[in-house]
Amino acid sequence: MGKCRPRSGASRPARRAASSGFTPAAPTSTRTWPGRGGGGPGIWLTWRTSGSPNRSKVTARMLGTYLEYVLQVRKEGIGVARPGVRSPSMASTRRPQARSRRSLKEVLGAARELFGAGDAAAVTIDEVALRAGRTKGSVYYHFASKDELFETVFLAEHRSLVAAVEAATAGLEPEAALRTGLATYLRALATDLVAARITVVMAPAVLGWRRWRECDGGSFRLLVLAALTAARASGRLRPGAEPDVLADLLLGAVTETAVAIAADEDPGARAELAIESLDGMLDAVFIHGS
Repeated sequence: MGKCRPRSGASRPARRAASSGFTPAAPTSTRTWPGRGGGGPGIWLTWRTSGSPNRSKVTARMLGTYLEYVLQVRKEGIGVARPGVRSPSMASTRRPQARSRRSLKEVLGAARELFGAGDAAAVTIDEVALRAGRTKGSVYYHFASKDELFETVFLAEHRSLVAAVEAATAGLEPEAALRTGLATYLRALATDLVAARITVVMAPAVLGWRRWRECDGGSFRLLVLAALTAARASGRLRPGAEPDVLADLLLGAVTETAVAIAADEDPGARAELAIESLDGMLDAVFIHGS
């Protein structure tokens, strides 16, 4: 099954800070240097990284930014070492980590509701924070941008759909697996229009076609292609039927059907009609009897 990995280079300031071994220590001097380089007046600040002492000039603006960050991180439940303490104990970090996971879950839940309710382009980080009952900084702590937040929500929906199809088709012979898998997918979208809108309507526009295909098309295509290839190996495909070409044709039809289901006033009825039509198409592909 194809895998879609999160984008590399995503901003995670708090995670980087937690994993770098950064331990702030008390300033060794409060001397200032009016008019000298490096951003104006400042102090010498000593810290340790991997056990080695470091010393650098820190301006008032830099220090203010760092202190603001520390306060935000503490508020959101990520343990920050106190001056002079190299690493907090496991007991002292367990509760903050649980709060952070809860914060992430609430942000993702709020984003899912908002993205699934209308136009993803119109959703703002402020709205997500308000719906989640969190600060805007909390959302940015977990996600560098709205696009990254959307992609995370999309991947969760996509994986849930793939898992449902895999569970429904486990142990079935190729033709039954293909029919059951496509029907399961369409019915799942018809019963969860939020998932339908996010995965097939908004994702191509927000993520771009190439990225969406990496995440969505790859997984389902492999499932369909595997069933068709196995059917040909067992002599169940009609002569001239090419699994690779058939997979593209079926996925194109199912994708357009999914978009129609997401917009239909009666998505359940639309899904059942589509499943019946798909079965008729597959009857022309597979060999039955004898």
